[in-house]
Amino acid sequence: MSIYCTLTQIKNSMVDAGVDSSYDSWLSTLATVSSRWVDSYCGRKAADFAANTVSTKYFDGTNSPNLNIGELAEPPSLVATSADGIVFTDMDNTQYSLYPNEPPYTILVNLIGVWTRGFRTVKVAGKFGYSVNPPLEIQMATIIQTVRLFKRGQQAFQDGGMNLELGKLIYATELDPDVKQLLDRYRKVSL
Repeated sequence: MSIYCTLTQIKNSMVDAGVDSSYDSWLSTLATVSSRWVDSYCGRKAADFAANTVSTKYFDGTNSPNLNIGELAEPPSLVATSADGIVFTDMDNTQYSLYPNEPPYTILVNLIGVWTRGFRTVKVAGKFGYSVNPPLEIQMATIIQTVRLFKRGQQAFQDGGMNLELGKLIYATELDPDVKQLLDRYRKVSL
């Protein structure tokens, strides 16, 4: 399962915690959980911010030059069309374009006509997701949440803690506010 940050990045954020390699397995688990928490908060599938696997998806033709393909992290390795949904003909990359002009691509534009109306008449192979490598904000949010979980673990996962310098009680009830702020622009809106 994809993790949106490295152990080195996490450890560099906890320089005063005395974390050595004996914690690597636990930090890796916490980073995985934090990565999935990021996915969940953003309304995305697991590993959408590290789409490294090529998969093939089939789409229904719309009898229009534009076809919504979800999010594609990089240009597709294959686009093919079919009149019957059974026999497909590969398209050359000069026969279609992608919109917007940079990833994630969400619309496949047929430059030589329209997508044949029908069930599963367009086949696209590529890395579906937001990005191939996690954006900096996603990495930072994952690091913050991982460190926060680690510190809560050191306190037996209590709901509350105390900031001695400020004399203030702190309750952990949801995602860190800084993490939310970092992630808000990556949230997927569903209707």
